[in-house]
Amino acid sequence: MLNFFKKGLPDRYITLLLFALILWLPVLTNERQLFSVHHPFLNISYQITGIYSYLIYVLLFVLIIISSFTVNHLANESEFTGQQITLAMFFFLVLIFSFPGFTVSAPEIIVNLIIIFIFGNLFKLSEASNQISLAFDSGFLLGLCSLVFFPLVFLLLLIWVAFLIHRANSWRNYLVSLLGLLTPYLFLVTWLFWTNQLALPGFFNEKIFTVSFIWIEQTTWPEKIIFILIFVLTAISFTKALTEQIEKNIVLRRNLMIVEYGIVIIFLVILLYSRELSTGVFLTAPAAWLMAHATYTLKKTKWMNLILTSLIVLIIINSVLTLIRDNAPEWLQ
Repeated sequence: MLNFFKKGLPDRYITLLLFALILWLPVLTNERQLFSVHHPFLNISYQITGIYSYLIYVLLFVLIIISSFTVNHLANESEFTGQQITLAMFFFLVLIFSFPGFTVSAPEIIVNLIIIFIFGNLFKLSEASNQISLAFDSGFLLGLCSLVFFPLVFLLLLIWVAFLIHRANSWRNYLVSLLGLLTPYLFLVTWLFWTNQLALPGFFNEKIFTVSFIWIEQTTWPEKIIFILIFVLTAISFTKALTEQIEKNIVLRRNLMIVEYGIVIIFLVILLYSRELSTGVFLTAPAAWLMAHATYTLKKTKWMNLILTSLIVLIIINSVLTLIRDNAPEWLQ
């Protein structure tokens, strides 16, 4: 399986698109789409039904495919894998379809794509002729993300860590990235003030943080096994990347460090602040990069193929069970 995706031939992309489509089909049986944003400054909740819900699902599928191509392009461009390799795309699609809860929320899928672009900006820092522009763009994109899930503001730490890693230590970069983060809030507060909707932010009336057990509370037993397998794969990939990092060229080593810090910071944000399983989708891109990098040079792939095959079979079984459960009569549920 791994050797099949170590090439970027057209049949690999067709296989991955068909794989994504098969795992996406159960989602289409849900005739309702809840578009919700809970934020200290605003609260949006729309119930989308009928033909419009299907249009949203088609749009989300397109966004997921765009995200997968972007993840794969960044993996090739940043030398996590070789050129014309589809490993990163493969791992990303496996991860994003691993839990039905990852693909039910439109805002989180949109935010995930923006986070991928932020990582792309950080990977370019060492070779950029205009680091200030990248710093502002990264901060601005992060500000947009935090309008959907406010605790993502802590990813500003990742941007600053990337400055340290790439030796972009100018005080202007730190200041400009902060100004970029605040820019969407300037427009938001101006609009709320203009429309007389400005009120005290909601986080003053809530707990600052609480450790979340969404991986236990909001998952079925098959999903718990899937989570364990993914955790093991991620841990192996993280350890392999960390131990072999000294052997890599300096740019690749720095970008791997950004991914490693990124996955840790995002995991902590989800653990401490998230109450919905859908936010776990933010981990899919950095985890896919680590897995792709760890398996790209792997020579003995027997056990890794066995784990991946078991994981994919479980994902398909869980999707079928979810489909049956969601469409069964009430007296059978």
